[in-house]
Amino acid sequence: MKFAIASLIFLFASVFAIKAQPVIHVNQVAYDLAGPKQAVISMEGGSLELKKFTLINASDQKISFSAALKTAGSVAEWFPDRQFYTADFSSFNKPGKYKIDVLFKGKHYTSASFDISAQALA
Repeated sequence: MKFAIASLIFLFASVFAIKAQPVIHVNQVAYDLAGPKQAVISMEGGSLELKKFTLINASDQKISFSAALKTAGSVAEWFPDRQFYTADFSSFNKPGKYKIDVLFKGKHYTSASFDISAQALA
């Protein structure tokens, strides 16, 4: 009986932990070198811990750019209790393959990789 109760507690804690992770949405086609470049981070319930993001070079894993996240608000009708943030890296203009990284509760969350290139969407 104690094992069953402990298992249920662990299960509920795991579900909550999964729910409270940042999700990073990027343009997986590409970002144009001269155009606006933004990613969206969503988080169940929001968090004061999400303050900045880093742009990581996918080939050497080095930080290429870092800036503050901007709170974008919520869309209660579609995603109740989910907060959105924007990561604006429009001023970054070096071609290559990159990933967005955010740190939350001591753990790194990284996006899918994407390209930044001249006339990427032409």
